[in-house]
Amino acid sequence: MKRRNFLTASSAVVGTSLAGCTSFTNDQTNDNSESNTENSVDESQYVYVNENETLAVVNGDPYVDGNEFGGTTGVTGIIENISNIDMDYALIDMTFYDVDDVIINSGFDVTNSLPAGVKWQYDCSYPYTEKYEIWENASITGLEGY
Repeated sequence: MKRRNFLTASSAVVGTSLAGCTSFTNDQTNDNSESNTENSVDESQYVYVNENETLAVVNGDPYVDGNEFGGTTGVTGIIENISNIDMDYALIDMTFYDVDDVIINSGFDVTNSLPAGVKWQYDCSYPYTEKYEIWENASITGLEGY
């Protein structure tokens, strides 16, 4: 499975978002909505493709909703079912790290239905209570569906 890091430019989560790259910023978005044909997934058009090439992260945007005293922070974006199978369940897991690459939290999102070819908006986040708890980078640690 390919693991890619989502890096931010500052602890205030001013990140980047480029097609096929590993970083995100809030001022750019990535819309790679082209569909794939079976057995020919062009991984370069996605931020992340799971091991069995059934789900792909199309984009992700970091955010902080709150202030230095607390709120919610994470990554929101689009996942596409690139298979020809209707899924009853899809999950994305993310791990968030501080500036020293120490895990400070994790987040996940789940949907109970993701038909073939359909996109789903995910939100992996966690609550924070102090400014130092805002993540510096994040990586996808799981993307699965069945």
